[in-house]
Amino acid sequence: MVTADDVLAFVQDTTRSIWTLELLVLMQRDTGHAWRAEEIARTIRANICVALEGLTVLEQDAPVQVDGKGLFRYRPASPTSAEMVRNVVELYTRKPLTVVKTIHAGPAGEIQTFADAFRFRQ
Repeated sequence: MVTADDVLAFVQDTTRSIWTLELLVLMQRDTGHAWRAEEIARTIRANICVALEGLTVLEQDAPVQVDGKGLFRYRPASPTSAEMVRNVVELYTRKPLTVVKTIHAGPAGEIQTFADAFRFRQ
């Protein structure tokens, strides 16, 4: 059984921005649609660069594939991956602030490591 903590860990590891999350939600809800980057940008009301960055992240993490014509499709690598994405979408629908806070926290320790680099040592 997948817990909310499992879903949030997945979000933290794979989703670097709210835009990427919105892309994932959009594409998961309309699995049969092949999307052009420009169409996605218009739909989520983002600039094309933001849309392309999110699509690149999702393509690397495997729930999205691009074909030779530049069309993006929701295609999870496995049934387990598809189930996790469904869980992400469901949790985001029920508890959007929890998911947003997880994304803003970033990968565990990354911000703290950056901040620690500027600490004065005595």
